[in-house]
Amino acid sequence: MSGTDVFARYKQQEKKLETLTETMVLVQKMVSEGMEAEVTLYKKGDKSRVETIIKKSANPMMGKAGMKNIVIDDGTSSWIFNPMTGKMKEPNDPDEAEERTPEKVAYLTEETVATMKCHKIKASYPDGEYEILWIGADNDVLVKQEYFDGEGRETTTNSDFRTVEGVIFPWKMVTESDGMVQQMTVTSLKINTDVPDSLFDPSQVEGYADASPEHQKAAQQVDKMMEVMNLVTEIQELHQRGEHKKAEILEKKMQQMMQSR
Repeated sequence: MSGTDVFARYKQQEKKLETLTETMVLVQKMVSEGMEAEVTLYKKGDKSRVETIIKKSANPMMGKAGMKNIVIDDGTSSWIFNPMTGKMKEPNDPDEAEERTPEKVAYLTEETVATMKCHKIKASYPDGEYEILWIGADNDVLVKQEYFDGEGRETTTNSDFRTVEGVIFPWKMVTESDGMVQQMTVTSLKINTDVPDSLFDPSQVEGYADASPEHQKAAQQVDKMMEVMNLVTEIQELHQRGEHKKAEILEKKMQQMMQSR
């Protein structure tokens, strides 16, 4: 079996998961760097709502125990409700919704991860980034992922897979990035259950004041700064590979962004 075949089967499994979970309520316990929280995901079609209730926090900057944050994606915009900063609306980035297609997928070897026999493959992308994927040999699910963006590595390991109404789902997910470790453990999963439309209506959320203009402006500036930094990295990598024409196009885009600040 080739790397391309393994990658295609993995993507088919992801699409199957998306189809089978048209509506879903997922409750998880999150533990990360001295913080514990309960995270609930409500999903209905292309809409989602994530509620995070902090149970324990060693860092006040990350929030206090009992604090509840809500993020609603209504399909076109994201609404962020935070007791510390208030309510903010952000348009969805169409680029984030686009599925990336690797220019090359190589089969590396077979390995066992979390007691599962896996096909290990490497997917390389046009911008120089790449990821190592461990795909279950018997079920085509993602068991482990190492993502390299040129600056660092992020590793996610899924384990304790269980089947709920025909859906194979990992009960435990551990992510490591920049020396930080986050563990997510499923406590409840309901598939194809009733999810009220009102959950995705921002006007139904009460108890959060509008974010101050200063907070909204600061959030927009941070988003734009991160986008510029990503462009700078991508431009440098293109020049290093001799793809100067592509780099020039991105340089013009970056200049336009800087002028609109």
